[in-house]
Amino acid sequence: MIVKMSVVAKGIEIVAPVLQEEVKCISLETKRRRPRRWWTREWIKRRAKFDVCHNLLKEVKFADSQTYKNYLRLSPEKFSELLVLVAAFIKKQDTCFREALSSEIKL
Repeated sequence: MIVKMSVVAKGIEIVAPVLQEEVKCISLETKRRRPRRWWTREWIKRRAKFDVCHNLLKEVKFADSQTYKNYLRLSPEKFSELLVLVAAFIKKQDTCFREALSSEIKL
C-alpha cells in the first residue's frame, strides 16, 4: 500500500506542473480574445423609423387600397384576416438584446 501511494505521489509531482502550465496558457488565450461586437447593427435599430411596413404600407392602407392591393396582392381586409390566422405561428419573443420582428412585418 505504501509503495502504491508513493507511485501516485510521484505521478502527481510530475503531472501537476504540466497542468499548471496548461491552465496558464488557457487563461492567456481567453484574455487575448477580440472584443465582442454588438448584437444588432445601428441601421437595424432604426428599422421602425424607416421601414416600408411601418411607414409606407400603413399610409397606403388607408389612403389608397388599390395600391396596397397591387403591392401585397391582397386587400387590406384579406391581409388582416390572414394575419389573424398565422400570427400565433410566426410571432417571436422579444429578448433583452433586441425586439423581435412583428408578425405583420414577417407576413
